[in-house]
Amino acid sequence: MSEVVARQASYGRQPTVRAAREAGGAWSQIGAALGTGREAAGEAHTCWIDTRAAA
Repeated sequence: MSEVVARQASYGRQPTVRAAREAGGAWSQIGAALGTGREAAGEAHTCWIDTRAAA
């Protein structure tokens, strides 16, 4: 899967990831649910979440 396709696919997960973080979910838990590691989950979603929270 190309990086662009993977990034676009992850956009649909953002509201769910944000809700999980707001409910106290750890990045390790979110990463496991997404099939990635803690760091990969955090890196993929933190920027998007921070941008939306600031808006």
